[in-house]
Amino acid sequence: MARRTRPCAPADAHGLAVLLLAILLAAGTALPRLGTGGLAFPPPAGPQTVDRSAPSRSLPLNINAASAEALQSLPGIGPALAARIVADREARGPFRTPEDLLRVPGIGPKRWEQIRPLVHLAEEP
Repeated sequence: MARRTRPCAPADAHGLAVLLLAILLAAGTALPRLGTGGLAFPPPAGPQTVDRSAPSRSLPLNINAASAEALQSLPGIGPALAARIVADREARGPFRTPEDLLRVPGIGPKRWEQIRPLVHLAEEP
């Protein structure tokens, strides 16, 4: 015999919503609070620390002084390409123009267009 299913009544949907809300609260999920600023989440509990040993990555980057790690903050520049940039700079001397980055294998016209506004040259003291 086939079992007939009945359509879901609004009261059933309400009961299901209440049940799901109770499960979320029991699991410890913090629901957002509604306030004047819209949805807001409470700040995490406990002391917050800032790692001051990490170098700040301010853009634009000075390509003649940036470390390989700092160069990786540029779009499309991973560890291998950052190492090639540093190696080229050490082998051939400082870059004279930002466009000199195009001499590094792996930096072509498309990648150059992505990073051009994010790099500059600065005089070393």
